[in-house]
Amino acid sequence: MAVSFSLKAPMPMTLAEKQQLLNMIKKIPRNALDRVINIIQSRKPLEGNPPDEIHVD
Repeated sequence: MAVSFSLKAPMPMTLAEKQQLLNMIKKIPRNALDRVINIIQSRKPLEGNPPDEIHVD
């Protein structure tokens, strides 16, 4: 799967894209989830969420 980056503001994810992302996250080995959480936290600061909880719409 190719990943590309753009300097433009990102488009909101569609419901299908969110579902695909959820399915992909579920396939990540448990021992690699810490790295995923670090990436999410670095891209979007936690807005009122406790540090042990990440809410993904």
